[in-house]
Amino acid sequence: MILSPYKRELIRKIIHIVTGVIFIATALIFKDIDAIFWMGAILLVPFLIFYFVVKWFSETKIGQLSHGLVEREVGHHTHGIGGLSFVLGVMLSYTLFGFNPSIVIVSIIILAFGDGFASYFGMRFGKLKFNIEGHTKTLEGTLAGIIVATAVSSIFVDFVTALVVTTLTMIIEMVGIKIRGKEIPDNLYIPIIAGIIMYIFITFR
Repeated sequence: MILSPYKRELIRKIIHIVTGVIFIATALIFKDIDAIFWMGAILLVPFLIFYFVVKWFSETKIGQLSHGLVEREVGHHTHGIGGLSFVLGVMLSYTLFGFNPSIVIVSIIILAFGDGFASYFGMRFGKLKFNIEGHTKTLEGTLAGIIVATAVSSIFVDFVTALVVTTLTMIIEMVGIKIRGKEIPDNLYIPIIAGIIMYIFITFR
């Protein structure tokens, strides 16, 4: 089953955003930031199962269906690593910044809404395109991610903090991060970078 690029990206980003909402809702419902870690441990199970199903059965109908649903491009096989890196990124954010729940929440928002809207909006409506390290980015997509993530983050922190942290994080996401020439999944580093930026900003503001 091969969907159009727009539909594939829409499905990927709906899952992306919903996963972030699940993490945030869990912390709010239980009124405990620690709940984020335990939710991450729970979500790791289905994402791990999905990863190995796609990887081990890539030549079967199940594997091909999974690829067709979640891969950004036909022939671009990541075996669903995005879901795993998302959960791990959130859990790392909690581990590093759990002492300040607002940092963890905003980091998740930027990952879920900022990256989610930037990617889909850029693919669907982006006109001002530029290439960075082999990846096509759009100005419209980045701005959409900044606007949406800032708006949602403003529910939990003041507007200036939300805007500064979101903007700087999305700029770094746009450029990407590599270690020894190997690209790091943005789902993994976005919440960490957002947390570092927010911690520095609120500490020295």
